[in-house]
Amino acid sequence: LVKIPTSVSEIGYSAFKDCSGLTSVEIPASVIEIGDYSFCGCTGLKSVEVLASVSEIGDAAFFGCNGLSLLRIGDAIERIRYYNTFDECERLSTVIVLPSASNGVKINSGEFKNLKKYAYPEGIENPYYKGIGIAYPKDGIIDDNGCIYDREMKELYFVPAHLSNLVIPKSVCKIHKNAFASCDKMESIVFRRTKIIGIEELDCLKLKRIVVAESESIEIEADVVISYPKNGAITREGFVYDAEQSKLFYAPSEITNVILPRTVTTIGNHAFYHCEKLESLSLPKSLVKIGFQALSYCKNLKSITCNAVEPPICLIDAFDNFEKSECTLNVPMQSKNGYETAEEWDGFKVMPISQDIEAKTKLIE
Repeated sequence: LVKIPTSVSEIGYSAFKDCSGLTSVEIPASVIEIGDYSFCGCTGLKSVEVLASVSEIGDAAFFGCNGLSLLRIGDAIERIRYYNTFDECERLSTVIVLPSASNGVKINSGEFKNLKKYAYPEGIENPYYKGIGIAYPKDGIIDDNGCIYDREMKELYFVPAHLSNLVIPKSVCKIHKNAFASCDKMESIVFRRTKIIGIEELDCLKLKRIVVAESESIEIEADVVISYPKNGAITREGFVYDAEQSKLFYAPSEITNVILPRTVTTIGNHAFYHCEKLESLSLPKSLVKIGFQALSYCKNLKSITCNAVEPPICLIDAFDNFEKSECTLNVPMQSKNGYETAEEWDGFKVMPISQDIEAKTKLIE
């Protein structure tokens, strides 16, 4: 994340050009101009917000940002001078017109070739971009993911097309029509309550996992349904634990590198099911059990560090559809032989380590 100082009024020519490591940028209200090629080739950039203070966006400013999936825009966007400002942004599937906009914010139709849906505040003209347009209350709340709610967060109006995981707030009691339209990348949803008007809107999704509180029932189809305690803890990243964080019930599929807290003793059934972007996983010294298909279909997992001295018990198919031979298993030096001879850990490339790693988690309030 790059935070541009409030003293800056212009982002100059090629300022961040080809900064592939840039994933997000905070543009302050002091900025009135985004110069030519300013973010051109920033392939790691995922989300951009162009405030109403910006009066000009230059030639190829975001050209080739093929990791960009969400764009939030104010009035300034209608003063784009060129056709290729967002050209070759192949993953740009969602545009949100901010509440600050006072008109329809017209954009050349060629700008957004792969747009699936867009949102605009009630009271302004529908910009009629490509895809599905959804109006939302002008005093609505737009969260960090780009999901849009009413002011009290009781009604869900809009979910961006690029999201693959979502935790629906406990306050939500209504889902509006087309809120999940074109969300074909959505793989898992965590519900904090299931008595929601319009929950049938999720029927369009092909979910791998649904996560619900114990005793709650849901009729939406998914590969697996995971139940967690009603007093369970959900982290800001979307991980679901019991209240003591001794058992992990669910990990979001978008994660790439994970260090579990030292309190975890059990990884539940299907906890990492189809986490296909997961590359490395660090397990605590306290771990004693890994559940059914807990790490199945983690096809890109190349490194596991298990700090437990005794090899944890693994239930059937814990590593189903997973190439153990292509994954390095780092274990305590004194435990190397134990892991190599344990049937459930057979097949890994076992390497000794001398110290463990601690994780810190932040819970949703």
